[in-house]
Amino acid sequence: MFLERTMKMKRQQEGVMLLEALVAIVIFSLGVLGVVGMQASAVSTVQDAKYRTDAGLLANELLGLMWAQQSQQEIGGKSPGQRLREAFEGDGASGVVTDGAQYTAWLAKVTSTLPGVASAPPLVVVARTSVCDFSNTADSQLGLAALNNQAATSTRVCVVIRWQTPKDTSPRNYRVVVDII
Repeated sequence: MFLERTMKMKRQQEGVMLLEALVAIVIFSLGVLGVVGMQASAVSTVQDAKYRTDAGLLANELLGLMWAQQSQQEIGGKSPGQRLREAFEGDGASGVVTDGAQYTAWLAKVTSTLPGVASAPPLVVVARTSVCDFSNTADSQLGLAALNNQAATSTRVCVVIRWQTPKDTSPRNYRVVVDII
């Protein structure tokens, strides 16, 4: 009788270990999937931080070039504003920097460093105003053209570097506003 009861209990427990193993495998798989998801999120965050850091370095590089141009003494009878205009704005009349030789070289570097710059190019405004409002085109028209004949001690430079990764629906921005003295 004892033997019969033991055999009956054994038959009732058959397959329980297999079921426990399957449950353990499911729990382990969910844990692995969670780790993979966190890794993907971490890679995305690191990539975003790299682009933001690159944008900051590129903005500082442009501002350094402008500062060096502005800080030189008058050369050939040209004021610092005139030199800034020629180096960064080219022959345009607005304060929006678009095509000067140094700006063009810098823009090529930005385009090769950050994704999606062609669809959302950087915006650089050089102005004597205290506010750089990129949404108001009238404010953007103040700038290098006004610097030609003014003897002021500083120039406000507003830089917005924009980039867009393939997964982004709209461009990301990095903004810097600096007074070059």
